[in-house]
Amino acid sequence: MIARTVIVTLFAMVAVAAASSAAGQEPGWTTRVIKRGEDRVISENTPLLDRPYRPLHVYGNTLRRVYYRGRAIPSIRDLRMTARMLARR
Repeated sequence: MIARTVIVTLFAMVAVAAASSAAGQEPGWTTRVIKRGEDRVISENTPLLDRPYRPLHVYGNTLRRVYYRGRAIPSIRDLRMTARMLARR
């Protein structure tokens, strides 16, 4: 019984550590909805999963959420960040 508890506890710890390390690599946000000039060139040469989240960019943001979090639906935090980034423009 104790061995089983230890195994379950270790599995849970590894799962939490893996989830937090993936979330730690997740890109941040940018206020730019449309990129122009040099920013556009840099963005086009950056893999989609490594680009920052951008307001109103449903396709790219969804792919990043699925990759980093395992789910496509935006969280309340994502909706707040979208509104915040749009307000900063």
